[in-house]
Amino acid sequence: MKKMAKFLALVMALVMIISVFAGCSETAKDKDNSDNKGGNTATDTEWEYQADTSPFEFDVWWPSVWSWGKGGVESGWDDSPVFEYITEKTGGKMNIEIPLGDENDLAGTMIAAGTYPDVCVFGSYTSPYINQMKDAELIYSWSELIDKNAPKMWELIPDSMMATHADADGVLWYYPGFAYHETWAEEAEALGAHPAGGAHGTNVIFCRQDILEAFGEEDIKDIDTFTDYLYFCKENYPDVDPLKLFEGNPRNTGEAIFTHLQATFGCHLSGTYPQEDGSIKYYMYDPAYVDYLAWLNTLYNDGVISANQLTDDQSAIDTKTYSAGYGAMNGATYTVYNTIETTLKESFGEDTDKLYIAVGPIEGENGWKTYKLRNSGGQTSVITKNCDNTDRVIKFFEFLFTEEGQMTINAGVEGVHWEWNDDGTVKHDEEKAALANSDLEGFTTTYKLCGNWSAWCNTSYWEGLLGACLTPPGRDLEESEKRLQPYTIDLWEIGFCDITLCIPGGSDLDVIKTKVEDACKVAAMKMIAAANADEFDSIYKECLKEIEGLGVAQVEEAYTAEYHKCCEAIGIEPGAEL
Repeated sequence: MKKMAKFLALVMALVMIISVFAGCSETAKDKDNSDNKGGNTATDTEWEYQADTSPFEFDVWWPSVWSWGKGGVESGWDDSPVFEYITEKTGGKMNIEIPLGDENDLAGTMIAAGTYPDVCVFGSYTSPYINQMKDAELIYSWSELIDKNAPKMWELIPDSMMATHADADGVLWYYPGFAYHETWAEEAEALGAHPAGGAHGTNVIFCRQDILEAFGEEDIKDIDTFTDYLYFCKENYPDVDPLKLFEGNPRNTGEAIFTHLQATFGCHLSGTYPQEDGSIKYYMYDPAYVDYLAWLNTLYNDGVISANQLTDDQSAIDTKTYSAGYGAMNGATYTVYNTIETTLKESFGEDTDKLYIAVGPIEGENGWKTYKLRNSGGQTSVITKNCDNTDRVIKFFEFLFTEEGQMTINAGVEGVHWEWNDDGTVKHDEEKAALANSDLEGFTTTYKLCGNWSAWCNTSYWEGLLGACLTPPGRDLEESEKRLQPYTIDLWEIGFCDITLCIPGGSDLDVIKTKVEDACKVAAMKMIAAANADEFDSIYKECLKEIEGLGVAQVEEAYTAEYHKCCEAIGIEPGAEL
């Protein structure tokens, strides 16, 4: 199998160090392991998983499967060339349980009852249940299982992950998938993707084409014109909500409007309120955030935002999104120009003008910025003491983390779903790429790729392989490069490496942080719906008083300490690069 040249990666994590991203400098022409089949012995294998490929099964509890990956997981293991290939290579078969209900509602009962299976996948490495299981000695450390059963696997665990996630004694208790590192964009491009400045098509503002044309503009690039557009939409298109908002929290990330407008109004992209003296204040103290809420309050009182919108659940939001029910929205080029546009054409006809086109960025007094898609990881796996075949399970994951494994779970089987181009990029099966481009859920269900493996995916391969399908050369990429690339910064390079995640899940301080966040969320929603400026100010003052009583200063101290630690690691002065 042809090997992609690996890159040296400068990685900054919660403890930021210079490290080498796991891999080797050999190419596929130098080394080929594709002939290693079942039945090999330890003496003629490269990886420990190859020594025993006899059949075995293990159970995985995974309530946090992404919605568009759920169908692929639920449709079973036996009807997919990808799953068959992985079983051939490892002997392993995962039996995945996706329980009904929220992780937080289910995990505590499951742990108390001792009914947890071989592997549990939590939605984040910050889940308090990970520490709960660790403290109760209900899980194995990954370090122990790797040392005992697959020591070569350490080559596949990047130093950056150990720096970010291992305990102070160097023990790694869990594996967080989907972690970003310094050179992921370059590595993804080497495979054939086109990440625009590390931003990959996300955080673009879109307006409905027919309404924008009626408004008399081809583009919108400032907050005043954008506000005028929303009022125009309200006055002339009464069946449309002028602006797609959020579900229950004005600061929701992803495709919620704050993700884009935080920079417009001048909020810091770290999600905190940094001070020139190097201290970190909680975001609720930031006048820029209050200005953003005041803007929404004006829209609300003028009827541009309806009361119903403040209570819309995700189902209502999705219905409006896929029926052209918004005048403007924040989104990703690969979602809006593919899945949403395909759905709208199916509903309104191929020649409909009820489509969305990119505008912006929406600049404020100090312009606009966005940040690279880089964080410390997402869905996180633990191996429990109920697992009877830990040696086989850890070796199964060893395969997934090899280059061959990552190519398989992100692109499919070589020769079936993809081939190598002469320049080292990947040529995808056209039918597979087209389906990924138009229907991600159908893609994962049909091919059992990406979303089925998100807890164990390396970002470079994910972006390099799925990203090549989602953002091919053309308007998707052109809009991303135009609307994002010139404005993209790397927060990690100025010391803000996920500092808000430094508080251990389930700790006393985490309880305080949760209460503070809930108080701010409730207050913000009330401020948006305030009847006048006096009521708005009163709600805000009461919120600050409440969070101070809850202990917000302790949260700020933790953020400040983490920020200083990160600045020290990269050799900059706290407060100097705001």
